[in-house]
Amino acid sequence: MQIVVSPGDGVGYLTWYECIGDPTDTASWQGHRLIDTQLIHCHSLSVDDINGDGNLDIFAAEMAKWTEKNKQPDNPNAQAFIFYGDGKGHFKKTVFSTGIGYHEAKVADLDGDGDLDILDKPYNWEAPRVDVWLQRGTGKLLPSLSKTFKGKIGLELYSLHSNLQKDFDSTLNVIHKMGITEVEVPQLYGRSAKEMKNALHKAHLKPSSLLCSYEQLRDSLPEIIQNAKALNVQYVGCTWIPHGDQFTKEDVDNAAVLFNKIGVELKAQQMHFIYHTHGYEFIPTSTGETLMDVLAREMKPGIADFGMDIFWVWKAGQDPALLLKKYPGRFVALHLKDMKEGTPTGQYNGAAPNTTSVALGKGTIDIPAVLRAALQTGVKKFYIEDEGGDAIKQIPQSLKYIQSLP
Repeated sequence: MQIVVSPGDGVGYLTWYECIGDPTDTASWQGHRLIDTQLIHCHSLSVDDINGDGNLDIFAAEMAKWTEKNKQPDNPNAQAFIFYGDGKGHFKKTVFSTGIGYHEAKVADLDGDGDLDILDKPYNWEAPRVDVWLQRGTGKLLPSLSKTFKGKIGLELYSLHSNLQKDFDSTLNVIHKMGITEVEVPQLYGRSAKEMKNALHKAHLKPSSLLCSYEQLRDSLPEIIQNAKALNVQYVGCTWIPHGDQFTKEDVDNAAVLFNKIGVELKAQQMHFIYHTHGYEFIPTSTGETLMDVLAREMKPGIADFGMDIFWVWKAGQDPALLLKKYPGRFVALHLKDMKEGTPTGQYNGAAPNTTSVALGKGTIDIPAVLRAALQTGVKKFYIEDEGGDAIKQIPQSLKYIQSLP
């Protein structure tokens, strides 16, 4: 957990505080000054990924005038700054402007082109006045999410695994009636791959991805490839990396070697290997990066890539939209799943009660931001995965939510 503080009404240092223990204990917080000089009435502060590299940056700006009776500025050399972050607690200071008054400035995508802009109005310096800075000028307007994703949202069949076990064919028909035409297959449910493909075809559902266990991929890859061919899927994924009480660098190294080997063999068969994140990959290392960073570095792009489960990324205290931007092109598929408000995050165990899985738009994850970032970074497949006990009712709600997005 980190907090950024600026002196809004007064003089002081722009500082970010890092929690290294119990957040309720004052001694757990360590302060880091972003600039050595004190700032004057730094009344604008925002934390955003301004340059789109997947790391959070800090925008801060001073007021130029606040005294009503004075005609001249109180702070004629007022400055605005952008501190570009590297995701490891290091920031590069840049001066955005000098001599302009800011009061509650905002950072947002003002022209709908996918990058962040800055909107400013002063307090009483040269008021009335509004300043707008468009990053890279006015770019191409992004299409609406509802139109972009119309008919393109699939379903991870695990969402309805209990229903499938009870009445397989009827459940597939229910999925089709929801308006879903594409699915990801987590297992064959006691059928051969050919029987699975025929059942899906009968229900007007197309399989595009097959998920398997680490052990299956390691020990029975020829069989997996045969099944994937019979299903005619584009992607074959691994759902979990076996590990002890805590995921380690050794686990990463071993998995990366296996995944690269599998990826080469799958590519020779015109298929693509992906690894499904579960949250334990984000354990921090002594170098300031996470084990996910190590895994991404050791897995070969285009050979062994990723499928992101946005729920588990969020559960580990990470931002799915930022992670997509940090590794553009590496995440090929998304599991769309929202998290119930009040669910603890910052945990690396890849476990949560099923009751914490809610319909999209009803939880704490910024789904539109994730979808925008996914479109910008080359994600190909989108599957709703709902692990809630009432998934069969929540899935239509999720689809309706996506259809309502501007």
